[in-house]
Amino acid sequence: MMQDEDAAEPSISETADSDAPSKKRRRLKQAKLPTVGADTTGLQGSEDVSLKEENAIWRAGLTQLTRELRHRTCIRYAGEVFNTATQAIVAAMLAHSSPHERDANEATSVPMTARELLAVPTVDAEIPAKPDKFTMLVKYLTAMCQHASGMVTQTAPDTFNKAERTNDGGSYSVHMRNIVKTLQRKSIHSFVHEKYGAASARLVRVITDQRQVEQKTLGEMALLPAAETRTRLFDMYRDKLLNLQEIPKRADYNPQFTLYCWSIDDNRLTRRLVERTQESLVKLRTRRKLEAESHKDLITRSDQLVEQHDKEKFDRVSWSLDRLDRSILHLDRMLMLFDQF
Repeated sequence: MMQDEDAAEPSISETADSDAPSKKRRRLKQAKLPTVGADTTGLQGSEDVSLKEENAIWRAGLTQLTRELRHRTCIRYAGEVFNTATQAIVAAMLAHSSPHERDANEATSVPMTARELLAVPTVDAEIPAKPDKFTMLVKYLTAMCQHASGMVTQTAPDTFNKAERTNDGGSYSVHMRNIVKTLQRKSIHSFVHEKYGAASARLVRVITDQRQVEQKTLGEMALLPAAETRTRLFDMYRDKLLNLQEIPKRADYNPQFTLYCWSIDDNRLTRRLVERTQESLVKLRTRRKLEAESHKDLITRSDQLVEQHDKEKFDRVSWSLDRLDRSILHLDRMLMLFDQF
């Protein structure tokens, strides 16, 4: 009898084991369905939830847009430096890398071998056939790797595929960050050239290359007299574009025995350029608005103009507005280069 009762009553461990799954099931939380923009009228007796088109929430893909504009900038730069063949190569490498990128400002693209590049139709069409397309492609890639901007980097050496009995030519990637930095330096050089003159721009270029230069050596490298070098340097120093470090040779700080070393504050120079660009954008947009409002009637009836005088006036207004639009777009690209890329 005792054995039957013991067999009939479940043990404590068995009871705990049987209750554990039920407790776990009770702890599980069901996923909540979205309540914003969802059609909840047909939820009774059905779990199907659909979004109404008029209630759908849309968001701009700013990251993808910035990435595409950055890619186009790199492609355009490759074409300006070399030719259409390198432009097609960079375009193919960035198109291959785009689905794998997550950030808007990736440093480099996803590596791609020379064989994979040659298999792209646009690249194959641009590469010269003589003496051999694969050899010419590798030469183009090597030239881009050796360029001062470092637009392309080799990520893996040439390897031999035993199965196909061919070599892949090595793996390469587009160094987008180097291209952006090169374009930024060019924009800074243009800014200094416009504001302070060609000689000052030459001084800035020498300082940028050398990072820190003594004043006498700087004048010799820039091919400028000592007096003009000193004047131009202090003009830019007054606007807080350059840094000056004094290194005395004697304890009395005699200027004749003191070295004056110049360097560039990149952040300050970039900030000054961005501020100047923003000011120019405001002026251009204000001028365009005034130009459009002052000739509003003429623009409205542009399709109904009959007299030659009105047509000529409309052509002048259109040319002026088009010129302002092109200037605004140019400054927008420059601002995006420093702010987004």
